[in-house]
Amino acid sequence: MSDEQRERVLSQVLKEAGYTKDSSLTLDDFIKVLGQSELKMDVEIPKDQAKCKRNTKQEY
Repeated sequence: MSDEQRERVLSQVLKEAGYTKDSSLTLDDFIKVLGQSELKMDVEIPKDQAKCKRNTKQEY
């Protein structure tokens, strides 16, 4: 996913939660908004890198 795509997704999630570009957002607000959204992100590490890092798949 590109940085531009990530920005669009995050902007949409914040907009749906009632925030605008002019809103002040604390870390607690950010965590609360993401925790209540149905936004999911899968992270997979290729097998050739598994020796250095654990092969994980997490949902946020």
